[in-house]
Amino acid sequence: MREYGLDPAELIGTSLFDLIHPEDRERARHRVDDRRTGERSTRSFELRLVFADNKSMPFEWNESDTTRPLVQIDAEGVYSSDRPSSADFLYTQGVARNISARQAEESSLEDMRREMTRRMGAHAMQIRAAYRQLQVQLEERERHEAETETIQRIRDEIWRMVEPEQVDEVLRAIGGSLRDLGVNFHGISINHVDESTGQVGFYSFEDDRGGWSVSEDAGENLRVMEFMKAGVPAYRPDLHIDDPWGELELIEAGWGPPIRSVIDVPFESGTFAINSREADAFPEREQALLSRMTGLLQEGFHRVRDLQALRERSREAERLAAERQDALRKEVVLSRARDQILSMHSLRDGPQHRDMMAALRDLGVPVDGLSVQFPASTPGHYDTYYTSDFPVPAESLPLDDYPWVRQVWETGRSVVVGPEQLRDSAFEDWETYCLVEAPLPGGGSLGVSRQDGGTFTDDMIQTVESFAGVVAAGFQRLRDFGRLEESEERYRHMLENLPLAVVYSLLDGTILYSNPMARTMYGYTEEEWKGVTGEQLYVNPQDRAELMRTVQGQQHTEFGYAMRHKSGREIWVRGLLTLVANPATGRQEIHGFTEDVTERKEMEAQNALLEEQLRQSQKMEAVGQLTAGIAHNFNNMLQGISGNLQLAILDAEGEMGHRLADADRVTHRAADMIRQLMVFARQGIKPAIRSVQLRPIVQNTIEICRRTFDRKIAIETDLEEEIHVVGDPGLLQQVLLNILINSRDAVYDGGTESPLIRLRAEIVHVSGEEASDHLDATEGPHVEVQIRDNGIGMDSETQRHIFEPFFTTKPVDRGTGLGLATV
Repeated sequence: MREYGLDPAELIGTSLFDLIHPEDRERARHRVDDRRTGERSTRSFELRLVFADNKSMPFEWNESDTTRPLVQIDAEGVYSSDRPSSADFLYTQGVARNISARQAEESSLEDMRREMTRRMGAHAMQIRAAYRQLQVQLEERERHEAETETIQRIRDEIWRMVEPEQVDEVLRAIGGSLRDLGVNFHGISINHVDESTGQVGFYSFEDDRGGWSVSEDAGENLRVMEFMKAGVPAYRPDLHIDDPWGELELIEAGWGPPIRSVIDVPFESGTFAINSREADAFPEREQALLSRMTGLLQEGFHRVRDLQALRERSREAERLAAERQDALRKEVVLSRARDQILSMHSLRDGPQHRDMMAALRDLGVPVDGLSVQFPASTPGHYDTYYTSDFPVPAESLPLDDYPWVRQVWETGRSVVVGPEQLRDSAFEDWETYCLVEAPLPGGGSLGVSRQDGGTFTDDMIQTVESFAGVVAAGFQRLRDFGRLEESEERYRHMLENLPLAVVYSLLDGTILYSNPMARTMYGYTEEEWKGVTGEQLYVNPQDRAELMRTVQGQQHTEFGYAMRHKSGREIWVRGLLTLVANPATGRQEIHGFTEDVTERKEMEAQNALLEEQLRQSQKMEAVGQLTAGIAHNFNNMLQGISGNLQLAILDAEGEMGHRLADADRVTHRAADMIRQLMVFARQGIKPAIRSVQLRPIVQNTIEICRRTFDRKIAIETDLEEEIHVVGDPGLLQQVLLNILINSRDAVYDGGTESPLIRLRAEIVHVSGEEASDHLDATEGPHVEVQIRDNGIGMDSETQRHIFEPFFTTKPVDRGTGLGLATV
């Protein structure tokens, strides 16, 4: 009490209430009375005391706390009996403590609580704002992914286009994608301008229906072309308010009212247009998406244009090749006909007449009768030699009865004679309905007739004219034997300069004649050629024996064999052999016309290989695209399944936990298969191509195999120390592992007592000729990796399919068919 300016001794005998603040005395008196009467046991209460300096101080009055008394007051409050009552009340005593410091602390704590509440509220607001921002970002990301998927879907459809009119599936893809993205549109169209005609083709899409049409409206065409030339989107947000092109009536007539907003996005060869029944339906974000789609359309029409140009070039190349082939065939046929004509003993030689008609048919000319006309010794007449199925003796006919013969001789040009003219001539009884008369070089003419009711085309006339030249050479020789030597010289000159190898020989192989092309083809000089026999030129002697038997039975035959060059290499030749009886010697001769087709044959083989590789590549690409799409969707499903299984495992116990864990492991195995599919489809991976050492990759792969394969399988390696390759280490290891696993299965299935797998890697040099046999191969150093095993092997049918996706000879639970396909 002295601490508060009071003397304890002076307090004795004074009233306690004198020390209590006047405002708290009534309350204190009430509490003391309660205690005195025993009606209530007041344990503690707060009041203010007044000290010597008249300052008040808050105190707590606690009757039961005597362990740390600050002020001991001798006061009534003690009872004379165990039962508290006013009759037994003796005095009150208690302890008073100063609580000002506590009140200050409580006030400070209250202030801290309010500040904490304020800060927590502000932090909660920040969290809510961050959550809203995260939601916006998530929605933006989902929309971006959806737009990206949409663009890829549209690109896939565009790359299937081969004609502009095939844009319907592209529009369906665009329409479906725009609806999935929530774009509010009514109809879409692609307006394509034909560069050659200037016409605008429209393909429209509305409610999964579409159609192609060509616009006849000049104003509409002009509007589309101006939009295209402007190069920027033309957006009309509300045609009911502003219709700058006066197009509302036309658009609503085509799409049905009301149409409020329209946008045309241009590309190089047209515009991409979309409309809506709502005003201002295409804000900046939708406009940006439409621009991206339009870029894909431009890419698609570029591709279509390139494909059309490629097809045109291909058709032109095929046409030229067909023409060259036809020209060569005609040359061979003409050469054969020339030989047949020259082998005739007289103009009445029936077999040769029929051979000439057969030659004309081979050249594409329908022929039922053939005649040769020469000026006769009698003025105004001509000598004719003709045949249909049999030779007819020569006779002299008046030119006036056959005016077309005179016309051909006078003009030197071919004439086609129709049925009307023939009915008035001597040919009426022969029922010849059409005839072409062609001039012969040196005089005379060749007549070719047909009785099937048809006429002769320009190509047929040209062929007859060419054939007339051949006929003229033979018939002139027979008619004027005195000019035989000159004729033979001309013939020899032709053979000497013919781009074909010509060889005349006897049946025993003795060569009688050869032109320079023949000696060049086989690599001999003229002097060396003198000691060569026909038998020496064949790689396989049996080929010559078979050819001799054929030509003796058929008089003439075409052939194609491997022949021997002087250097020893094989060359492929194709040609025609004819058995000719030489009237001068009485011996039979073999007249051969051949050409070197080695390069062509190699090119055909190479083209066949490249075509097969291309077909395989296209098939793999198509299957890869399908596989990638399926793998992507299944991977998404498996992620959801696996995530939920892992969450369920955390809460599961006992047998259920084990079952869920087994299910999760199966899900992971399925995910591994999906990754194989993605590797096969070349999707979802970006190869890290770089220069790497092959030896560590092989050794690491072998170590994996030795740890996982059956210990009975021996694995041997033969590796060079320094082998640098360019590739992705992970993919290289995957390829090696796939092949080694295939070898493991082969030695398992083979039941070999000592299963063995050998791997060898070495540097080899690939020549240009070897590189040409493989697609994308180049000349130079390569690394050759050989993996051999002593397993069961595979037959030729299996070998043709080993790189096809999903092809496997293993049971269902052991193979997916993707291992070697991935390689």
